[in-house]
Amino acid sequence: MTVTGPTTGAVTPRPTRSGIVRIWARSLTAVVLRRPPAPGPRHSAGTRQVVLVLAVTEIVVAFLLSSMLPPAVRPVHAALELLLVLGGMGLVAALVRHPHQVDEERVVLRTAFLGDVTLPRSAVRSTSPVVRTVPGRGPRPVPGEPGAVACRWRAH
Repeated sequence: MTVTGPTTGAVTPRPTRSGIVRIWARSLTAVVLRRPPAPGPRHSAGTRQVVLVLAVTEIVVAFLLSSMLPPAVRPVHAALELLLVLGGMGLVAALVRHPHQVDEERVVLRTAFLGDVTLPRSAVRSTSPVVRTVPGRGPRPVPGEPGAVACRWRAH
């Protein structure tokens, strides 16, 4: 995405840890209740697939490890594993439920649970689903391109 000049927009700050947990919990609840996600260009499926595979693998490993633990420790281990797996599923749900938004008035680049960047549509010359290797999380400046913001997403 390329910005055509100086512009005003809004950047929401990264939520607190409890705010991230609330976003994950709400997203996971919405997926379980089969509420339709908001329309818009989805985030890259790469992150979702990796986290989903890790969560499923963690379920299998949890059962194996639990069989080796003393019986007194198993309930604590089960609770920690449940939190870990629910956290992974919540992350996947948050990525699905918080897509980017491009309409006539504005462009909103959402980072699922880390905040978003809102720009007026008139300030955005074009958008394209280009993969860039820019380090960092969420929307970020592109080195060497003073007006550009990179946010990896894939159009469906």
